Amino acid sequence: MPPEELDHLSDQMKDLDPSGPPVARIIYRSTKRIDDRGGKLGILDSSFNPMTFAHTKMIEETRRMIGAGEMLLMLSGANVDKKIFGADLGQRLAMMKAFASTESDLSVAGCSHARFIDKAIALRPLYPDATSFFFILGFDTLQRLFDPKYYDDMESDLSELFSLCSIVSANRDRNSQGEMQEFMKRPECKPYSHRVHFINLSETYASMSSSHVRKRIQRNLSVQDLVPKPIEEAIRSFGIYQD
Repeated sequence: MPPEELDHLSDQMKDLDPSGPPVARIIYRSTKRIDDRGGKLGILDSSFNPMTFAHTKMIEETRRMIGAGEMLLMLSGANVDKKIFGADLGQRLAMMKAFASTESDLSVAGCSHARFIDKAIALRPLYPDATSFFFILGFDTLQRLFDPKYYDDMESDLSELFSLCSIVSANRDRNSQGEMQEFMKRPECKPYSHRVHFINLSETYASMSSSHVRKRIQRNLSVQDLVPKPIEEAIRSFGIYQD
């Protein structure tokens, strides 16, 4: 990718102000997209540092489950738990865009805010009325979604969030679907359980993580079994994760 294009992607994220109103920006739009009312949008929001086959499997399973008209990879400029390290935001967008270009229904967006309620608010103006949003996340993130430390008024914020979207959650590591379903029976979760759907990943995908990729690269080992080819090529081109 030419340096000027990479700089442009970085600038796209820098322009998204986390201190202002929630804003999302489409970076790359799929050829198959939602243009009419009532479509279903699957949204995989992650740090993508880098994207792995676990991400692609979550996309595939959600696409099949909800009958999505479009899938969206979304990168937030701010994160409630993680600082920026490894690949910078421009490089992450470039990798996301490289993979999205291989799928007919996959778009890429950047967002100014980290909380899911803000992401949902930011995306609303970009899609037709009555578009159904389905955020795709791992079980570890689902657990954080119901953690009071991230809220001033958790009940109010969750009520607003689930009025705007549904959740598709995937098992991580050794978590089973039964464990995830039991979690949603907790008092703070139960009112929203009808808006949370589960996909079951095999152990291979459930245990896969971006940190595994970074560690492999630091040890000069192949990552072709962990990341899609466009991501592997971008990592090599950018020379990232080696330190």
